[in-house]
Amino acid sequence: MSRLSDLQARFAASLRDPDNGQSMLDIAALGADSLPQRARLDVYRNNVASSLIDALAALYPVCRRLVGNDFFQATARAYLDRSMPTQASLIGFAPDFAGFLVSFEPARQLPYLPDVARLEHAWHRVYHGPDASPATAEDLKAYADVRGEKELDKLVLGLVPAHHLLMSPYPISRIWEANQPDRDGKLAFSDADRNERVFVVRPGVDVHVLRVSPGAFGLLCAIQGGMSLGRALIAAFEEEPDCDPQQVFAQLLTAGSFILPKDARALLPAHASGNV
Repeated sequence: MSRLSDLQARFAASLRDPDNGQSMLDIAALGADSLPQRARLDVYRNNVASSLIDALAALYPVCRRLVGNDFFQATARAYLDRSMPTQASLIGFAPDFAGFLVSFEPARQLPYLPDVARLEHAWHRVYHGPDASPATAEDLKAYADVRGEKELDKLVLGLVPAHHLLMSPYPISRIWEANQPDRDGKLAFSDADRNERVFVVRPGVDVHVLRVSPGAFGLLCAIQGGMSLGRALIAAFEEEPDCDPQQVFAQLLTAGSFILPKDARALLPAHASGNV
């Protein structure tokens, strides 16, 4: 390792572990000795920690609002003491923050907090996910015109790349909605609102946080697992016998949830959606 890279590695180590003796590098080479080495590193460490806490607050604004700024800052500092980021990009930063909250004793009084954190993390992952051209009803009709109606049941669709599926025993999407900047945070819900199934999806520019039925969730999971459309419709019925699988599929299709495989899209006429 070169002299510079060795210095950088030990400096980074000092930010994670102030008691690491090796990280008390030859810092005298970096400037005047107006402060002791440890004191200068502590100043830098505090500045880095403050910036990372602000980044966490930006990524998890609903969690911050739910617990208050002081509690969130203390929680964020405890998290960063255990898990400093290892990459420069904030996309995907603190992916295990929800897992940390599960075992963070002071947060036990808010058992839904980890799942709200999972939803916020999912929102950001979906927001930065890859773009796609969602399949439309016109696409499927064009495909059926070429291959025949019976072939639709065998078609293996995909979910748009920018998506995330979540389940929670708590009404996390309602909590999330009630704590958006233009809302007052007040929420009234019944037992019927619990056990949420949430589909976070970005078919175009905007991210949508959708509460979906058990049947819709079963269908989405089946598509995600690589099942054919016919088998996914059966999965929706098995998950929710009272639902109409065709209607469930139509609603999800309208929401821009699916993509056609390349071989199927290649069969569509040039004027079909996304096939130009």
